[in-house]
Amino acid sequence: MSSGFSDDLLKGIDVSKYQRPGTIDWASLRELDYTFVIVRAEYGVALDRHALTHIRDAGSEGFALGAYGWHHGGITALLDLYATHQNMKIAPSLDVEEAPKKEAPLIFECCDEIREAFGKGQLYTSQYYWHMLGNPAWPRDFSLWASHYGVRHPALPKADGAPQDWLIWQHEGREPLSGEAGSATSHQAIDQNVGKPALLTVPDLMIDAEHVRQQIAMTLAQQMSDFEVTKDT
Repeated sequence: MSSGFSDDLLKGIDVSKYQRPGTIDWASLRELDYTFVIVRAEYGVALDRHALTHIRDAGSEGFALGAYGWHHGGITALLDLYATHQNMKIAPSLDVEEAPKKEAPLIFECCDEIREAFGKGQLYTSQYYWHMLGNPAWPRDFSLWASHYGVRHPALPKADGAPQDWLIWQHEGREPLSGEAGSATSHQAIDQNVGKPALLTVPDLMIDAEHVRQQIAMTLAQQMSDFEVTKDT
């Protein structure tokens, strides 16, 4: 692997609505040894507008797929994406950034939902973002997807139970082919990641689709109940 990384690390990207369909040359990325793609499932309660297209296009080129969601508004869309796409091979991730201490309970509720449905997950965060959250104890069964640009090694969250190393590291945002021949993107920034081999050597996720659907129904029912209470007050 180029860019000073160990040859045993895997190259990957994460994408969202900001990378428009048709502007990523997935085949070229495969030729450059990119292995995995993590797709944003949601921001808030709505499904990311390009999530399904990114999953279809990246999946057709043989990328190992995963998805992430934000804790704002719950993770219904993230759970639904995994329940309806059995080709997802990377455990779901929760994005935790710029979250104040008061949002910690909601974040841990989302972690509990992911753990109940899938047994494990990743937290996308940084030492700085976890400090903003108040450095709470790290949720069990969650690996670290570290975000830290421009360094040789990412700083790790300082919290009880926090992982001693990262599983995925988002190390910069740029075009994948910067400085190389060809064009895999139409001049748009794409977050660059490396992953440990363990990312793809875990057993297939044993997703109980019916359990996930029940979780979704319960979440929606609670959201509707909260809405009715708010409307009546």
